[in-house]
Amino acid sequence: MIQSRRRFLLWSASAAWLSACGGAHAPVPTVEPPPPPRPKRLLVLGGTGFLGPAIVEVALAQGHQVTLFNRGKTRPGLFPGVEKRLGDRDPKKGAGLESLRTGEWDAVFDDSGYFPRMVTASAELLASRAKQYVYISSISCYREPNPVGGTEDAPVATLADPTT
Repeated sequence: MIQSRRRFLLWSASAAWLSACGGAHAPVPTVEPPPPPRPKRLLVLGGTGFLGPAIVEVALAQGHQVTLFNRGKTRPGLFPGVEKRLGDRDPKKGAGLESLRTGEWDAVFDDSGYFPRMVTASAELLASRAKQYVYISSISCYREPNPVGGTEDAPVATLADPTT
């Protein structure tokens, strides 16, 4: 990382020097611009509702490889060229998380975790095969009524029975 940062700084400084000199005739060190970053392999849990479509659109626009995991019920035709794995966040329903037992990802975006046990199940299953796990909560984690101008320090909601 330091090497590419150094190359970028040298390249930037060379360009700035040329610009300041109006294309002066003094020799300028030749340095290639840094290579573009390697496309990432991303897994989006959900991906067709809430924030999922925005995450997927940005990732695809930046050239990343995206895999969606969902039940295939909400807008199943969305993102036709993207790999889709079917299952349920609830490991006790149908095949549950079975389709996620294989594969490796640079990052997982979890924007569809409604219950702690479901988030725990997917996070534990993917822990050894994902470099980063990003859990995106929603306003529903805060206790009602939601405070106007509230911050992440606002009181959170609690479940009467966290196992349900």
